[in-house]
Amino acid sequence: MMNQSYPHLHVFAAVKGISAETVRRVLLPHVQPFIDAGRVTLRLYPNRNQLTNFLDTVRGLDISSYDLFAKIDDDDFYDPDYFRHIADFHALLPDGYSSCHCGEGLWLKRHEGYPYLEKSFLLALGPAQVMSRRVMEDLLAWETDRAAMKEAMYRCLRQTGFYQFGFAEDQLFQTVMLEHGCADIAPYLKKRGIHSHLIMQKSNASIMRGGTVSEEFRKMQNGVSTDAGNDEHLVDIIHSDWKGCVKISNGRAIRLDGPRDEADVLSLTGVEITLKWDKWGVETFTKMEEGAYRLRKEEETASVQSPSSASSIIHLRQQDWTDGLCITGNRGRRLNCNDGGEILEYTDKKLVIGWDYWGKETFLHREDGKYWFSSYSFMAPDSCIADEYVIALCGSPEKPWLHSTGRPVVLIRYSSWNLEDHLDNMRRDILEFLAATPHAKRILLAGRVEEAVACLLLASGIKKRYPSVRTGILGMPWNVGRESRCTEENCPQEKRLRIDPSLLLKENRAQGIGTCAYAFHISNSKQEQMEDNLLHSLRTIYNFSPPCGWGEKNECKSAKNFIQQYPEIFKRVADCCFDDLKGKSSPPEYIDLNAWIMEDR
Repeated sequence: MMNQSYPHLHVFAAVKGISAETVRRVLLPHVQPFIDAGRVTLRLYPNRNQLTNFLDTVRGLDISSYDLFAKIDDDDFYDPDYFRHIADFHALLPDGYSSCHCGEGLWLKRHEGYPYLEKSFLLALGPAQVMSRRVMEDLLAWETDRAAMKEAMYRCLRQTGFYQFGFAEDQLFQTVMLEHGCADIAPYLKKRGIHSHLIMQKSNASIMRGGTVSEEFRKMQNGVSTDAGNDEHLVDIIHSDWKGCVKISNGRAIRLDGPRDEADVLSLTGVEITLKWDKWGVETFTKMEEGAYRLRKEEETASVQSPSSASSIIHLRQQDWTDGLCITGNRGRRLNCNDGGEILEYTDKKLVIGWDYWGKETFLHREDGKYWFSSYSFMAPDSCIADEYVIALCGSPEKPWLHSTGRPVVLIRYSSWNLEDHLDNMRRDILEFLAATPHAKRILLAGRVEEAVACLLLASGIKKRYPSVRTGILGMPWNVGRESRCTEENCPQEKRLRIDPSLLLKENRAQGIGTCAYAFHISNSKQEQMEDNLLHSLRTIYNFSPPCGWGEKNECKSAKNFIQQYPEIFKRVADCCFDDLKGKSSPPEYIDLNAWIMEDR
């Protein structure tokens, strides 16, 4: 960036993943001249989700004198005239416009270690996003305004299919950019014969998405989290017996040098850290001027107060963080931050807490001894009149391909580990939605294999209340093995979600509840090699036989992965299901999707 030909440029950088001493000794000697010249602003922050990391670059600074903010990926290659091209292009646009790149470009790839360039279509969402000041101001304001951020998330969900932006921040940026005005720079570059504006890396692993951060960290940061307890800190520790670097994350600390000693984090503030080592006692470290933390003297440490004997500590697992909760009377306080709230209900099975600075949350006790967050949300589409709807159960991250059918989508989100606990809520909300949507004639419920029985039970509830509504179930896949088979008679209610969906289908049909069930199955097997119960239970099987070479590099291991790569196939499958539901055409018993892929390509 320091070699750019455009002069009116300032670089804001947030340093992550290294300690203060490493910054001082390794990084600053290289960039200090640019800082002194007023060309670079560089600050050290703990590692967070990608959205928060990006906003950290300008956090707390006056940005009113800047017109455009370009997101830069440090592993891609930018032409020395990159910002001159942008400035010239924006001079042709209305004030307040943003820009992106969506056109022909160059990939840098590797084969057996050798790099080469390949011309390809370049949808450069992240590396080439240039945002107006209004976009940046909105993002900074929404980060701490939960209601405004939630509304922005819903708008982005309707446009892109993405809802959580911890590691998909580009989708949110693009949504807000389009709302305030955004233009594509690719035609402008092509017309002027500029081919090296941006060269994107295709052969390297992203630091945040390529497996170099733990899966636990990714889960905590998947949403827009400003919770300090979720941050990843690297701190320099000066102990009386050793000196080294310690990583702190998710309420735990681990030495990165020498023995990998670990500890619980009892407190973490801007001035001190208190650790309870697994192999010995409690120690407190105080921050020094240069940024390192020094072990507090014994007489000072003795004054550190442990939780009151009248208090109890339990461990909570939320979708964005894991932490201890100290309960004293009817109050609870997290150990690794100042968040607290009123305990509304606390038993050996359930905790309900009303947080001081946001709403009420419920945690259920699990076998591992922790109380796990129990989430549930029912997201109906905006007011629209349609006779066909897709209802999707989403116990996992968002499924963008659900929006490829062109039909309104009802999203039911829940904690993936406690589907049974929310089944009554799902049934209630679906029936209330249909009561307010009298024009609905056909419903297709879509889910994964573990959601098959839930979809069937929900479809049964729809048919009993609204017999004229045609219901269908689409699963990917639904070939439940024989070991999980059981009947309703010998299967208690809390275990019914583990029964074979084929048996429940037969039970429904015997009661006159007509539900059409369809399966999307990926296999190299021929039709006659599949399980009999699958063939006899499902109305239509859409089978995909992977092309030669697929699977060797784990490119296609499941129906979900296949659909993500070919969302247009989900649209074709859904169209066939809806055609069958309205009696327009009876689908064939077996379909090979390879022909569809070739047709759509």
